[in-house]
Amino acid sequence: MRLVDGRVVFAASDLNDYLACPHRVALNRRALMRGDAPPEDDATLAIVARKGREHELRVLERMESDGVAVVHVPEGDNTARDLLHAVATTRRAMQSGAEAIYQASFLDGAWTGRADFLIRTGEPSALGAWSYDVADTKLAIREKPQFLVQLCTYALLVASVQGELPRSVRALFGNGVETAYDPRRYVAYVRAAQRRLA
Repeated sequence: MRLVDGRVVFAASDLNDYLACPHRVALNRRALMRGDAPPEDDATLAIVARKGREHELRVLERMESDGVAVVHVPEGDNTARDLLHAVATTRRAMQSGAEAIYQASFLDGAWTGRADFLIRTGEPSALGAWSYDVADTKLAIREKPQFLVQLCTYALLVASVQGELPRSVRALFGNGVETAYDPRRYVAYVRAAQRRLA
């Protein structure tokens, strides 16, 4: 959850927080509106985040060593200005038909997201003779419902640019297993949860 041009925008993590505990989201929103500093991260969570980032970078290195041309979207300093720049960079990369996009960023209405990877497919869309699937790295070695909520949130954001849902969303697990899901099976639930959160 963050402020962009004076309005609150939500991310998939906020939706997962809401589904777990609506009160947590209310507290986070109140803290955001007051300008309170976010709570300190737990040391264990910091280790998990670092390991997750290392897994993500290994996937990126493997893609590039396999000859995939990957457009890197700059991450910036987590400011609203940096987000808007990353969103514009992502749109340009999608419109140009980039083979893959790393750290693809989106902002659509009250929702934002940053997918680890977009992978170009041969399915036509509003972009042209191609469209994009979502692939997100997960340090975990088994599926969790929260992953599908996140992946489908990204799928809806991708659809806001290419005019249709991705053909698949994929979780790239820490043990090397890749699992694909059809977002059409799950987005109705995610949309309903987004409406409830709003």
